[in-house]
Amino acid sequence: MQVRVLGPVDSIDDAGSNVSLGGSMPVRLLALLVAARGDVGIDDLVAELWPGDDRPNDPIASLRTYVARLRSNLGPESVLTRTGAYALGDVDTDARRFEELVERARRASGSPVVAELWKQAVSLWRGPAFAGHDDPDSVRREAQRLEELRAEATEAWFDARLAAGEGRELAADVDAAIGEFPLREGFRAQQMTVLSRAGRQAEALRAFQEFRGDLTEIGLAPSERLVELESQIAVGEVPRAGARRTLRG
Repeated sequence: MQVRVLGPVDSIDDAGSNVSLGGSMPVRLLALLVAARGDVGIDDLVAELWPGDDRPNDPIASLRTYVARLRSNLGPESVLTRTGAYALGDVDTDARRFEELVERARRASGSPVVAELWKQAVSLWRGPAFAGHDDPDSVRREAQRLEELRAEATEAWFDARLAAGEGRELAADVDAAIGEFPLREGFRAQQMTVLSRAGRQAEALRAFQEFRGDLTEIGLAPSERLVELESQIAVGEVPRAGARRTLRG
């Protein structure tokens, strides 16, 4: 059994089949418990399950009903009762697996297996984190943390592929990543590097100009490393690696 939050929140069994979680409110509760990574006070859960005035007459009883549904579908130890709180119990999550793979890839830096580890980590994602259930503040914060880690993992995977000399397929993947993270400078550097290696220097330089224009609109400028990369390409040098820097707009 695995709970998945790297995309729409759901659960699958060992055969990969979807497991019913008992309705939208138990799913919302599950998202809150996964995002917390620890105990969550009952009052906090009530406030985030029903953020407005439209609460049931007995929200504590309703909360207990949703906890019971999760335990029925995920196992009796899936939600633990604490003093005045609940916590996610013995449940495997794709977020936990993702972070474990990221740590393994970091430790394997320079190893022949590092690209495969980064690939496995990135491949766990099916869409935006907690998709459809990221409106509570605590879930949104955790989703943002995971998304940033996803971007770092994706960039590291692309770096490993660049080092291996990959070209056309990598170019398409970098373009897709730029669509999702348009202000992440590392992806832009990788795009420029791939285009330059393919003999498409004019496109690489145009990509730099477009990126600089995007940054200018929000009061930022490219890093010195990216400017240096642009200069190398402009004089016909083929870069071996791209610049690495994250920008947030």
